[in-house]
Amino acid sequence: KRDDIITLGYVDDNKLDKLYKKAKVFFFPTLYEGFGYPVIEAMSRGTAVVTSKLSSLPEICKDNALYINPYDIMDMSLKLKYILSNDELRKKYEN
Repeated sequence: KRDDIITLGYVDDNKLDKLYKKAKVFFFPTLYEGFGYPVIEAMSRGTAVVTSKLSSLPEICKDNALYINPYDIMDMSLKLKYILSNDELRKKYEN
């Protein structure tokens, strides 16, 4: 457990909306996603998305997300650091 990580329980829609809008990026390294509702939620609020290149996500997000290999920790780490440190890139994915 780290002091800089906050684990949230249930979040109502109002608070969820605020969390998405204040987030620099929505990181979703899933191994399987049937429809992609979490990334759609994030994109609809203008949050940049970094997500898995597996399952239905590339079809749902098209060119509106930065893709990672969820089996490759180095790939995830580098791309997350890259988008967090590059305002121009992040703005590209703020739909």
